[in-house]
Amino acid sequence: MITVVLFYVFAALAVASALVVVAQRNPIYSAFGLIVTLCSMAAIFGLLGSPFIAALQVVVCAGAIMVLFLFVLMLLGVKSEDRTSGSTLKGVATALALALALEIGVVLLGA
Repeated sequence: MITVVLFYVFAALAVASALVVVAQRNPIYSAFGLIVTLCSMAAIFGLLGSPFIAALQVVVCAGAIMVLFLFVLMLLGVKSEDRTSGSTLKGVATALALALALEIGVVLLGA
C-alpha cells in the first residue's frame, strides 16, 4: 500500500517539476527542475524493483550530465528570457490546449 502512495507522490513530483522545466524563464531554475525530475524518476525506478536503473539514473543523468549543463549555463552567463507581449502566442497556446483536451476526451471516452 505504501509503495502505491509513494509511486503516485513521485509521479506527481516528476510531472510538476517537468512543468517547471518548461515554464521557467530562468535557465538555471529550469536545470534544477530537470534534476528534480530525473531524481524522482530514479525513485520510481527504485519502487518498481529496478535498483540498478535507479542508481544509473542518478549517477549518469542527474550527476554527470546536469553538472556539465549547469557549468555551461553559468560559464556563458545565460540570463532569463524577456517577456514578450504577443497575443498570437496566447492564441496558439490556447488552440493547442483545446486540441489536447479534445484528444484526451476522445481517448478516454473511446476506451
